Amino acid sequence: MKKIVMLTAAALMIALPGTALAHNTSGAPIEHRHHMGNHQDWMKQQQKHQEMLLALVKQYSPDTLSNWQKVIADRNDLMKQFHDPALREKFKEAHKKQWDKLSEAEKQKLFQQKKAEWTAKKEAHKKFAEDLKAAMDAKDQAKIKQLLDQKYTEMAQKNKMLSDKIAELKSSN
Repeated sequence: MKKIVMLTAAALMIALPGTALAHNTSGAPIEHRHHMGNHQDWMKQQQKHQEMLLALVKQYSPDTLSNWQKVIADRNDLMKQFHDPALREKFKEAHKKQWDKLSEAEKQKLFQQKKAEWTAKKEAHKKFAEDLKAAMDAKDQAKIKQLLDQKYTEMAQKNKMLSDKIAELKSSN
């Protein structure tokens, strides 16, 4: 049973981040759409992912559990703030202003840059999940703990970036 839970957690770590990757080879502006269905479905998947991470932390790094619970609670709070309609509207307006200032060549270059970033991010998530699965199969607790620490650091950094973006949007006109 534990192995099934761990393999499911590893699979979710691969699948969730990759679902947002959009492929656009035409050079046309990216059409934003919901890849996982509606927002409620995404939130349920995110909650399952967080629960799986916490289960792994409880088993392999229980001394860091309170830190993980805090970083996940912070992430959930930041996402609620970011989904505030007024803040989302500010974000969309700022994004549109920046986009409209770019030439077609700059837009294409930016798109290619973002596409490369998305691909790299997807590959990093895939590598993490593969490394985690290999460590779990080998019962290498030190490696599992190291990978969880790495994921914690990444999540804390993402929270900081999101917090900064929210503060910037709140302070803008």
